[in-house]
Formats: sequence, C-alpha cells, structure tokens
Amino acid sequence: MSQIQERHTLVLKFLFVISVAVLFFALLSPIHAKAAEPVSWTALGNGVYQLDGTEVKAEVSPGKVHITGSGALPDFDYWKLNKRPWATCECQSVTIDDTITSIGAYVFYDLPKLKYISISSKTFIKNDTSFYKISSNPIFRVYGADVSTVMIGTIPYTSRDSLLAVSQSAGTGRAYVFDNSSLASAFQGMTNPTIQNVYSATDSRAPWNDLVTYWNGNIYTPICKITGPTAAPYIVTATRSYQGLEAYKAFAAYIGTNTFATTFNITVTANDANKTIVSKTNGAYQYTLTIPETFRKSGRVFQLLGIGQNGVVTYSDLDADGKTITFTTENPTASYALVFSGN
Repeated sequence: MSQIQERHTLVLKFLFVISVAVLFFALLSPIHAKAAEPVSWTALGNGVYQLDGTEVKAEVSPGKVHITGSGALPDFDYWKLNKRPWATCECQSVTIDDTITSIGAYVFYDLPKLKYISISSKTFIKNDTSFYKISSNPIFRVYGADVSTVMIGTIPYTSRDSLLAVSQSAGTGRAYVFDNSSLASAFQGMTNPTIQNVYSATDSRAPWNDLVTYWNGNIYTPICKITGPTAAPYIVTATRSYQGLEAYKAFAAYIGTNTFATTFNITVTANDANKTIVSKTNGAYQYTLTIPETFRKSGRVFQLLGIGQNGVVTYSDLDADGKTITFTTENPTASYALVFSGN
C-alpha cells in the first residue's frame, strides 16, 4: 500500500472513530426527523404527478397510489409531508414498479389507512420512516426474486438487506408475502429472532384474512452465552440483525482484507428487576457467539468488528471451534459484523 493510500485509510478511520459513538446511540434511539433536500412535483393532470428532474411519476386516485417511471423516490422533509402528491388521497394501497430503485425517508410515513404495499425485491428501502405509522397489520407483497446490490467499500449491501433491516425494526403484525415458499423461507431464515408473518403467495393461509391466527416465526434461538470467573450478574441477548447504511460504512473502513459475512446486535442487561442496558460491565467477561451455518467452512478465520460507545473494536476468535467465535470485552452492548479471512 502506498503512503498516500495509508494516509487516506487513517483519515477515514479517524473520522469514523469520532462519529461512531454518535452512530451507535442513534441506532438504539427513536427515529429523529431531519431536513431533506427540497422535493417538488409537477401536476400533469388526471391525478398524475411527475417528480421534477426525473422520470418518476405518481398516479394518485382515491385510495390508491401507483409509482411508475425510473429512478429513486427521494427523502421527504418531515416538516413538509403535506407536499407529497398523495398526502390527502387516504390511500389504502401503494404499488411501486420494479424500475423504482429506492424509497426514501418519510415517503409513505403517517398514512394510517395504508394497508397493502406492492414492492419489488430489487427496490431499496431507506429506513423505518419510509413506511412508518401506516395501518395496523399491513401487507407487503414483495414480488420478484432478483436483488439490487451496492458496494460499501468491499461490503455488498442489497435491497433484501434493506428490507430485512426495516422488517426487524418494525413491530409485530406486518405480513410479508413472496412469490414462492423458497423466497419466503430464505427471507425468514436470515434473521434471529425470525420475522413474523412471512408467507408464500401460494400459501393457503391467506394472511389478509386472519393475522392473529395465522402467524409464523417469532422464534428466538439463543446464540450467545456469557462466562467469567464468577457468575455474571447480567443477561446477554444476541440477535442476527441487519444494520443501516451508516453502520456498514463504519465496518467497511475497518474490514481490511477480510470478507464480510453478516451482522449481529448484542445487548447486555442487568439481571435485576429494572433490566437496565449495560454499556460497561464490572469486569471483562467472555462471550461465545454462534456462527450461522451458512458461513462455516474449514480454513476460515473469523473476527468480529464491534461498533459501540468506544468506537470500532476488532475482536479475534479465542476458541478453536469452527461453529463459534469467542471474545472478551468490558463493553459488550454493541453492533457487530462477522468477518473472515480464507476461502
């Protein structure tokens, strides 16, 4: 690596060290609105609006919105949501063509009657706010099997990752309907705990009839244990959780020559009545995290990159078991990327 490249890498890491604590607490905090770039639409008549400077159009009719054209639906300013062409249509359904590359923040926020969303598996979803505060028990009909991918450094980030991140952050009651059972099972199998209400379009258990009776998932598998010289006064919870773009950028700055596998959240709480989240324990404890089977392979050497209040920390594997990764820390509550070297 040249001296210029080394200096560039050091600058990137320095910037992430400064900002990563803010990022970590933002991941754990409620949604905060921030101003977006101005978005304007031109009325073409007959309920059709065109996003200025793009090919994106919105066809708005009573109870329905159809997004057509090609390109991205940008973020909306939280304080100007009444400027959306569909702000007053009381829409119950939204259909998004597969030529729409992404759905920005606050695009369909606070539409309490919105029940049915048809969206391509190739379309990115910005974050929770894109479809936040819509009807109870909405149905996302995810059509197609292809995914779109952008590279964040050497880390591939896909449209499916974005949907998984939004799905895991949402409350119970949402249903996700895929073209077939293989796609539905793959989507649900990538998380822990599993996302509820995931169906195939051919499933006889029509989710729009009875979401209370017909639900699946919500199965939590313990994948991390804590050990130490004395009994730990803590409870450890680990989930296979998909992160936002900012976390991936932080991981990309520290991944080096390793290959990205997946991400986890580990949360440690006090084992008392309050169950307070603990950012620093009363000493260093050892944590053993289960490696998802799909990533286990002879010859691979695993590491964890942790984003917490102390910045980005790299943890080497302390055990020789290819099914687990063991590390020691006093600051366990964090977001982690599992990475590896080797084939």
